[in-house]
Formats: sequence, C-alpha cells, structure tokens
Amino acid sequence: IVENEDDRHTFSSKVGLAEKQIHLIPGVGVDMNQFFPVNRRSSGNLRVALVSRLLYDKGVLEFIEAAKLCKSTRPEVEFLLVGDTDPTNPASVSKKDLEDFRRHNAVELLGHSTDVSSLMKTLDILVLPSYREGFPKVIMEAAATGLPVVTTDVAGCRSAVIHNETGFIVPSKNAEALGKSIGKLLDSAELRSVMGDNARQFAELNFDVRRISFIHISVWN
Repeated sequence: IVENEDDRHTFSSKVGLAEKQIHLIPGVGVDMNQFFPVNRRSSGNLRVALVSRLLYDKGVLEFIEAAKLCKSTRPEVEFLLVGDTDPTNPASVSKKDLEDFRRHNAVELLGHSTDVSSLMKTLDILVLPSYREGFPKVIMEAAATGLPVVTTDVAGCRSAVIHNETGFIVPSKNAEALGKSIGKLLDSAELRSVMGDNARQFAELNFDVRRISFIHISVWN
C-alpha cells in the first residue's frame, strides 16, 4: 500500500512489483462531519497557518520567510505556527531558532493544538511547504474545511492539491515563490472562496474517511 503516485512509480519501476501488487490509497481520510466549511466573519485579520510538527523538513523556515515577505506590505495579516518541536527527531527546530521566531514576531507560535478541526475553522489559508510527505492529513483536513492550500511540488503534497483549483503548488525550499502564492490568496477574497469551494468538493470525492476505510478493508479482503 502506497499513499501517492511517486511512491507507486518507485515500487513499480525500481523495486519491480507488478501493478496489481501495488495499492494506491491516499492517506487515512478525514471525518467530513468534523471538518467542514464555516462562514468566516468579514471583520478581523486574515489568518494563515502552518500546522505540523516543528521540523525543518516541514518547511518551517520557508514559512517564516514567506510570512515576513507578506507582512512587509500586509502587516495586519496573522501568520500562525501551530505545533511542537520533536526532540527525538534530528530535523526538529532548535531552541535558538524558536527564540528567533518569537523575537522577529513575523509569526505567532501557538504550540500543540488538541482541537485541529476548531482551529481550521478560524483560518483563511493553510500552508504546508514540506520537503516530502506520504499523503499529508493536514491538507485533507484543510480541504474538507474549505480552505485553499499552498504547498510544495514534492511527493505527497502535489497529490493532495490541484494547482490553480484547490490551491497553489510552488517549488520546494523557495520562500519567495511561497510568499507570492500566499499573497495572491490574501489579496483576493473571491479567489479564496472559489478555491475553498473547490477544495471541499475535492475532499468529498477523495478524502472521506468512510470511503478510504472501505478501500483499506477491501485490499486486505
């Protein structure tokens, strides 16, 4: 069982498995009744978030730089970094960098969230500038909530977003491109709305946990 087209190609072309031996299942799915769109209040600042473990591989540094670029002309926008460090992981963000993030004040560090579905309903844009994923659950959750997503052109991430329809796919490790795409969404309520609607429809067709669970069970039966 693989979660994205890149891994299916690897097992087919390099490992030599037959196509019938490879089952592509996009992640574990999300509860569409828990993650759903809400009408964001028109007043108040726009909110952009990266929700993940605080690992360099998740594109945390690129997110910080993109936030700085966007806030240079849109100081009122709120950029949120949601998640904790992982001391057991060598890619975990260092204490020094965390202190630098707080000092520069480009993003607000919210720490670990125990209620991601409620958090998602307060956001306008979800960003995941990861270097590689299997199939990112946070993008599925954002799509189900009707949020446009900006992510990177890497395995896993590019399978979870339709470029120019449910969000934007940008080059990996490129803070400038990331900032430009976030800026396009910040500057257009209509674009956010259209992409958010498309994302929810895409999620209903592809990310419903009931459908995904049925596929998993069918493989083992």
